[in-house]
Amino acid sequence: MATASTVIFEAPLGHLEPWAGPLSSGALGEAARRAKVAKPAKAAKPAKTAAVIPLPGFTEAEQKALRVATMCDPGPPLHTDVLTGNFDGFGLLQWNTRDGTLQHWLTEFMKAHPARFKAVFGPDAAAMSRALKQPKQQQLAFFNLIRTFVSMGPLKPWAGHLRRLGADSEFQAIQVREAQTAMAIARVQAGMFGLTSERGLACVFDVMMSRGYYWLEDGRFERIQGRVAADGAKMKKRAKINIRVPLTELQLLAVTVQAIGMGSSGTCWVHGDTDPFLLIAVERPGGGPITDKHDAAPQSLEKLPIDGGKSVILHTLALQAWAALVAEATAAGIPQKHLLLVLGYRSLKDQKKLFDAAVKRTGSPAKARFLVGGPPGDANYQSGRAVDFHLGADHVSANVALLRQTAAHKWLVANAVRYGFYPHTAAPWHWEYNPPAKI
Repeated sequence: MATASTVIFEAPLGHLEPWAGPLSSGALGEAARRAKVAKPAKAAKPAKTAAVIPLPGFTEAEQKALRVATMCDPGPPLHTDVLTGNFDGFGLLQWNTRDGTLQHWLTEFMKAHPARFKAVFGPDAAAMSRALKQPKQQQLAFFNLIRTFVSMGPLKPWAGHLRRLGADSEFQAIQVREAQTAMAIARVQAGMFGLTSERGLACVFDVMMSRGYYWLEDGRFERIQGRVAADGAKMKKRAKINIRVPLTELQLLAVTVQAIGMGSSGTCWVHGDTDPFLLIAVERPGGGPITDKHDAAPQSLEKLPIDGGKSVILHTLALQAWAALVAEATAAGIPQKHLLLVLGYRSLKDQKKLFDAAVKRTGSPAKARFLVGGPPGDANYQSGRAVDFHLGADHVSANVALLRQTAAHKWLVANAVRYGFYPHTAAPWHWEYNPPAKI
């Protein structure tokens, strides 16, 4: 039976250099340089599928710490292509898009190995390259769009891109080198707290990876140490232990972890998971139905594949907003198929053909307007920002009342405006992206 002083992982960490001053980015950089790790050997060819890779330069204790830090994430530990949620866990260190770590290392990979980058992402390499050069919020929208595509199935190639990324030997080497740097910093931080067991290293490494390398700056280390001293004294007093007797490893770890938890701000270190979607206005003032009905510029349009090999064309901003909307709605339990788009951009030529045919079929311009959205030049579809949601039934006048009662339509009424979409008064399936401009 384990005693209070038992160390679960028996292998010692070895000598940890004593800490001689407050934490700083310079000090952490020096800690990383002290690691003195060699670049892993280049594999002859990338594997077809990513697997657990060898970790050169890591001790057994450090590999255990890596496993502990990722054990609560989906997929096997020490895997290089694990991806969850909205790109919130890729590779050994669970790089993500929220704090920009995945974008940073993708950019490094693109610059250092352009040929491999193109091989990994294939025909979508140019789109990924453009996204990596965009502002942060537009990057998030791009990755959210990919996540929606992969989950819905139409863009299965993206799933293949991500598997190839995880399997690429050079991108694996980037992960290993960064993990070595992170581990060197964690060893120094564990020494700062007086933790010398494998368990102590795993604890500090896990905390550091969730809060950032510099989580002990701005006086946090001193505050935590003060709490550790106070809590340790209380623990000894309750146990009637002579104050000169040092805390056991388990006792020290317990009070340290408690102090870390109480010393944290309670907010995410860099970006919260509830960052609002960034709306980008197209019109002024916006904030309602589309008024600018000019034909959209070709460079502003993108294709959204749908079932049957078909596609819907949308303005880029409307497409990104739709993807973010779908992500929230499906998380709320709305059937994803009801949020699929059945109509988007139409050219002036196509709109004229459809409108003329509708007038001929119905004998009424008013009925034709209801069916196809108006004559050429007066139809919002030409903007690329007008969309028709599926909603689960045919888009005919007889189904209007039924469609208004669907869970998908009710959710859109309550939430779509946050993504810049405004409803049509007569057609419940028709919505238009036109967020208000900041004046």
